[in-house]
Amino acid sequence: MNNTHASALDALSTHIHPRKAFDPIDIICLGMRSGVIAAGPAERAIRMQYESGNGIAMLLADGHLQQRQLDLLRLADPNAPVVSIAGYRIDETIGHGGFGIVYRATGGKPLREVALKVIRAPHANDEAFRSRFLVEAAVGIELHHPNVVAIYDFGADGDRLYLVMELITGGDAKALACAPGGMSPQRALSICIDAASGLEAIHAANLVHRDIKPANILLTSDGQAKVADLGLVRVLDHREGFTAAGTTPGTAGFMAPEQARKDPTIDGRADIYALGATLYYLVTAEYPFSGDSEIEVLSKAQQQPLPDPRLLVPSCPAGLAAVILRAGRLAREERYQSARAMREALTRVREDLPSDSAVVREIEAGRAAETRLHAAKPPVPIIPQTTAADLGSMGERLCLVRAAQQELSSCTADAVELAAAGRRLVEIAERLKPLVTDGHDPFHRLVQLTVDFLRKLEAWPSHITPGSIRTAAQALERMERHLVGPEGAIADLTGAKAMMVDDDRVSLTTACSAMGRSSITPVAFSTAEAALAAAGQTRFSLVFTDLMMSGMNGFQLAARLRAIPGYADVPIVFVTGIREVAASFRSSEESANDIIIKPFLLTELALKALIHIRGVAPPADP
Repeated sequence: MNNTHASALDALSTHIHPRKAFDPIDIICLGMRSGVIAAGPAERAIRMQYESGNGIAMLLADGHLQQRQLDLLRLADPNAPVVSIAGYRIDETIGHGGFGIVYRATGGKPLREVALKVIRAPHANDEAFRSRFLVEAAVGIELHHPNVVAIYDFGADGDRLYLVMELITGGDAKALACAPGGMSPQRALSICIDAASGLEAIHAANLVHRDIKPANILLTSDGQAKVADLGLVRVLDHREGFTAAGTTPGTAGFMAPEQARKDPTIDGRADIYALGATLYYLVTAEYPFSGDSEIEVLSKAQQQPLPDPRLLVPSCPAGLAAVILRAGRLAREERYQSARAMREALTRVREDLPSDSAVVREIEAGRAAETRLHAAKPPVPIIPQTTAADLGSMGERLCLVRAAQQELSSCTADAVELAAAGRRLVEIAERLKPLVTDGHDPFHRLVQLTVDFLRKLEAWPSHITPGSIRTAAQALERMERHLVGPEGAIADLTGAKAMMVDDDRVSLTTACSAMGRSSITPVAFSTAEAALAAAGQTRFSLVFTDLMMSGMNGFQLAARLRAIPGYADVPIVFVTGIREVAASFRSSEESANDIIIKPFLLTELALKALIHIRGVAPPADP
């Protein structure tokens, strides 16, 4: 980290991390991706950070970022490489929360994929916090309901607390409401009926959730809604002294008036208010109250009941609006007095809506999107079901690859189409499946990684982006070039080495782990200067480098590598978390050949390696 960045961090923070914290650029980008910092101020801050090192200071001074929010963003820094926790193997990072990291992991009895939430210091080292966490997680683990994300396990592993939860892969209600076209009243009602059913079980266990909001309602692949973060939010709400002065546990915009006032007697009716505010957001895609600061939003919530959604969406059914107005009254005695009463009211409204309404979407996630997508796609050659043994010629394999290319050309990363896009990607994977054999040559490894990548995208629709679809298209194009002629063959990977450069220890470890899936040997460098020195002694087959590093950055490293004899045609791939850079990236002989955006699936980085590595070995006909 250069002196400018270091001084900026020293001036801004008495942060608790004893090790290297996030670079300020990483903090700004994470804040923008998570919605804490608006896009415009974030972009200005990034430019200012590069120029003067004062980007975060500007955000704080102008009110675009609060100190409490900055502290929470810094907590996303994982501090150290993680391979396993409490016997659970870490597979992917799937999210950063204010209090730790969420991983997709594998483990437990029975063996299964899970969501593993890890809470780090200082909270995990606070004895009062640890004690309350363990007690209340024990209550949560006993709660079994189809509309509540299940807790399978919990405990402490060294200086970490962990919570093992049911893995939900369909996204959350907030993302669905923000998709182009919005959400139909029927879909919004169905989500909130499921959430109210989950709240019934939570309240029956004498628990209050306290943070019901669209982002905390997760959706399964078949569209069922589940209330998330039970067992954690109560711990965070009750931790004495944790909340900064002037702030309140929960989420402004969805918090009940009595919760905003820090009334110690709040009960389940606070969750009912929050569910009403959530329904308002699902119908309008807007927060019930807006303001220039969290304090202003909380003040409005204490003075005004939830507004009528018909002011923004005149077509909103009157019955649905009535439920929101009843749930959102200032006096809790005037709201629905139980989650069951609210669920029954929501159910009656849904049953009264006409099934042939022009705004109706299919309740099952993605059905309408899939219909539109299939109607729009060009005809694809019909290929009979085959096995690897049937593919007796290079021409037949080439036919399969080109059919998959045509299929992929109709796939979109549009948020509305994600469910359908995921299913389309799995269909493409099935087309390629006959090419997968027990062979260990680079072509078969490329096919296997591509099939795995397409299936992972279907399982993790949040990773279906223009960048990931581009990677899939590149993989198919690479297969085609391999099959067309010897000059396009994939290299023999024996002895191949990849230069991996990143000044963030965790990112570097993750990237090297991913590279292992390609059978290319990764060689790690924590500085561009060290990598450049090594390049003068060893010729690497390809290079992956982070863009924004202290000292020499990725752009400078690429330019200097190109000047070294033998490196003019070595593939270079930039790795960055700044999506704006990706949008303007252009491949060039002087700089990099490609770019990959954090966070990425580990399979994607390995696939990029096989796409770009070069060689002259002729393809072998089976």
